[in-house]
Amino acid sequence: MTASPVHRTSDDEDQTRLLALSDGLFAIVLTLLVLDLHPSDPSELLSYPQLVALWPRLFGFFLTFFVGGSFWVAHHKDFERIRGYDETLLWLNLMFLLSVSLLPFTTGLIGNHSNTLAWILYAVNMIGIGLSLAAIWGYANSAGMILGPVSSEYRRITTSRHFLIPAVFLISIPFALFTSVGPYVPLLIPVASRAFSRIVGDVPTASRGARRWRWVLLGYVPVLAFVAWSIWLLLNDEL
Repeated sequence: MTASPVHRTSDDEDQTRLLALSDGLFAIVLTLLVLDLHPSDPSELLSYPQLVALWPRLFGFFLTFFVGGSFWVAHHKDFERIRGYDETLLWLNLMFLLSVSLLPFTTGLIGNHSNTLAWILYAVNMIGIGLSLAAIWGYANSAGMILGPVSSEYRRITTSRHFLIPAVFLISIPFALFTSVGPYVPLLIPVASRAFSRIVGDVPTASRGARRWRWVLLGYVPVLAFVAWSIWLLLNDEL
């Protein structure tokens, strides 16, 4: 059995179809997430207790938006290096998008049903997205589709990093089975990412100056507001 030929064009015109489909599906999925954010009785005026009751769905929305967004960023960074494609890579990308397209469904489950099965299905969905993205990078790497001279260290670190988020969600499953903290385990992804960089290493990135960090923080105001509100609810025993 011979391998599928790698298709290339001088300016990678054909590959833009793959990226356009991926970006378009991500845009639709992340937009659909907000449709679940409505009071239990939309006919009534919104009250503060109703807003507090929406917290599980808001938590699911923010968690999925950021983890799903992380996968989109990783997909974008991978295809900055991947040039060319074959039929197998197209199908692997479709499997990745298949898992991504399930996010509105599984996010709705954890927002409306705070039970273990709902979280397990959500975690498995996230694991599937991460593993399918790892498969895209691994296949392109092994098939010689990586653009330019790339060090073996870059390949090793990038390949390993693809398994970080799936590993965190895998760990969350036993926590969900035996405790109530399973849904909060993914909040440790930034900590796990920092630990990964210290232990395994990291690829070089442009440093951010103090002035640029101010603008980054400004852009994260909606998230910071939700975090502050969540802490307030916890301190007042409203969650």
